[in-house]
Amino acid sequence: MVPDYKLGVFTVALEDEVPDSTVWSYDILLQLLPVVDKYLTQKAYQYDINVLPSNYQLLIGDYFVDRALPPVSISVFNDLYLIANATLLDGVILRLSTFYNDSTVLRAHNDFDYANLATTCRSFDDGYDHELLYFEFPNGDTSAHAASFYFMASKYVYS
Repeated sequence: MVPDYKLGVFTVALEDEVPDSTVWSYDILLQLLPVVDKYLTQKAYQYDINVLPSNYQLLIGDYFVDRALPPVSISVFNDLYLIANATLLDGVILRLSTFYNDSTVLRAHNDFDYANLATTCRSFDDGYDHELLYFEFPNGDTSAHAASFYFMASKYVYS
């Protein structure tokens, strides 16, 4: 997705050619991809995943979806990464990175094995923007500690 252009391609249903003359999605995808690739390359968002968000101190802490359940704990790992220990999500530790230069929205990645300090390949089942954490601040004051965030269709409140 290229936010500046609001441009993206849904490919899951388009990966295989369908041998039916009434289905043209595969053919049109072959024509669209070079154009989409051109704009993605021009607007490629370059960021270093090892750089902590500028406001990371305001995001660290325990966030609860329900007091009866364990929190999602956001902390710094190895002085390099902001991580979320998501006990509710089967104990997955997620690396968090800034999403498109907006330090109030972070993207969760589960592609890193912290025990072995190695890149892994695991699926991350989600829905519309569910890999994003949207932080809310008291009265919109982004210099205050985050009050909550939305992730995977749930609201987590700082405590």
